[in-house]
Amino acid sequence: MRLDAVLTAFQNAKITLNVEKCSFCVPHGKFLGHLVDGEGLRPDPQKITAIDNFPTPVDVSSLKSFLGLASYYRRFIRQFALMAAPLHQLLKKEVSWEWKPEH
Repeated sequence: MRLDAVLTAFQNAKITLNVEKCSFCVPHGKFLGHLVDGEGLRPDPQKITAIDNFPTPVDVSSLKSFLGLASYYRRFIRQFALMAAPLHQLLKKEVSWEWKPEH
């Protein structure tokens, strides 16, 4: 019934679907870097591996890239803001770039 309601809403809004990109009645699916299933939403393990394997930032630009990637999954990381605070400190204009153990 829900699927019928969704498809009717698409039809009423004149939205067309690409059959090759649609999946129905599957136990789980990937969506915007997340896995969606009966248990809910969780990060895609491939993306977590990318964060784990990210090279140590060597300048402000690479640090911003890392923080952008990691921040996308902040809702899944307990106390993310506290862990990322030292990295955000390196982005301040008055701070010179120096990678230390706390980073």
